Amino acid sequence: MPFRGITPTEDGSYCWHVGRRRTPPQAEAFGSAVEALRQANPQDRAVLWIGFSQGAALALCCAAAGLPSMGIACLAGYLSQGLAALETGLPVFWAHGRRDDKVPIDSARAAGRTIEKWGVRLDFCEADSGHKVGVECLRALGRWVSRLDPSA
Repeated sequence: MPFRGITPTEDGSYCWHVGRRRTPPQAEAFGSAVEALRQANPQDRAVLWIGFSQGAALALCCAAAGLPSMGIACLAGYLSQGLAALETGLPVFWAHGRRDDKVPIDSARAAGRTIEKWGVRLDFCEADSGHKVGVECLRALGRWVSRLDPSA
């Protein structure tokens, strides 16, 4: 089930948290959004979290907050400051463009190293693209999803 950000912005779009965008926010900034998604899953079923940019950071926050998770696909996203460690063994797919001008590739690589230290099963895909998902990473995402165990 797709969701959009919970906070309207000046340009008519929506975001998941209010605040600065260049520096990753504290994980607590996503608290209201995490709670809204918790309420949207009253059966407490494991979810495959897929998010782009700010939505990817939210997906990571949802899993870190203990929402049932079968995996996370972080697309051109970032790691929030102060995020609690993810569950050991959790499958995570991270796609990022080497020419991303909004979330630099170096920060994505560093985030990948951090979550690997937590013991997640990380698949990291880089593409020669900007702040979007390159076609090769989109194909890799499809393969990654097909390998997930739905009973997890």
